[in-house]
Amino acid sequence: MLGADRSQPEQSGDASPVDGPDALRVVIVDDEAPIRKLLRALLDLDGRFEVVAEAATIHHALETVADEQPDVVLLDLLMGREHGAEAIPRLVLDAPRTMVLVLSALSAEDQADRVFAAGAFAYLEKSVMGRQLPDEVAALRARFEQALAGETVWAVRDPARILS
Repeated sequence: MLGADRSQPEQSGDASPVDGPDALRVVIVDDEAPIRKLLRALLDLDGRFEVVAEAATIHHALETVADEQPDVVLLDLLMGREHGAEAIPRLVLDAPRTMVLVLSALSAEDQADRVFAAGAFAYLEKSVMGRQLPDEVAALRARFEQALAGETVWAVRDPARILS
């Protein structure tokens, strides 16, 4: 499913490092430092990703994404008094080749319509923050690249269907 220059391993433990220019550049946006640290560790251990920045506020996220133009933004929805969905249209406008992936403790059933309407490409519940997260992010980014290339890509609400 990944582009021609990347291969998708069956499990994150099988990932071969692609650090450098082929690594997927990621910005992590979450107001909780322990969550940012966990996400960074999961992605760093995988080897297919380079976490280029972290942001604890929406304002910092907007500045960082505009400056970094990452491949992926992992965006929390509940950011103190801010709601991440409010930032999505600006993120998409300022970094149109960046995939906005919402990663939230809130139920996808309750929030998915709002975040997709705002321009997010995917929604994952934080319950997936385990070893499979890097595979899911990589598979979703591959689908995003297909969409950027003009291919029709259908939304998938169940990430496990992407990996099968």
